[in-house]
Amino acid sequence: LPSGLVEKEINLDMALRLERALKASGAQVVLTRRDDTFVSLDDRAQLANERGAHVFLSLHVNRYPSPECFGAQTFYFPSSEEGRRLALLIQEELLEIYPPNYRQALPGNYRVLRVARMPAALVEIGFVTNATDRALMQREDYREAVAGAIVRALIRFVRGEAAGAPALENTS
Repeated sequence: LPSGLVEKEINLDMALRLERALKASGAQVVLTRRDDTFVSLDDRAQLANERGAHVFLSLHVNRYPSPECFGAQTFYFPSSEEGRRLALLIQEELLEIYPPNYRQALPGNYRVLRVARMPAALVEIGFVTNATDRALMQREDYREAVAGAIVRALIRFVRGEAAGAPALENTS
């Protein structure tokens, strides 16, 4: 693309941001890659299964033929109620950082979600085919805000919160 955005670079940058923020919150984090190495969808989810992960996130950048489509969006495996709750919480937090986004968490029969044996969500950070999303994804502060939104959602998920419910007080 003329903007120079490359999905795998954005995804790795976001994964590293999430890792830093999650570790700062006390979480243990396992990344499927730390450099420009290809890891198949099956291998990504299988690594999480083997490590006994409690949650699995798959980060992506969306694209669509129409440049009108915009906004971050989450997906969950249709038969996973906990995956649905996770995706709804992430979507709710993403909408807080970019209110014009009208997207909702949706079921998706994606391979990486099918293979994961724990609650899982696929997060599309934005549409690389939309000029506004491209501009946002190029900004450090926006990528940091997206990482923060996902971390807040994960904390809410671990606390047992439901989407749409008022946030629980931090009693720790």
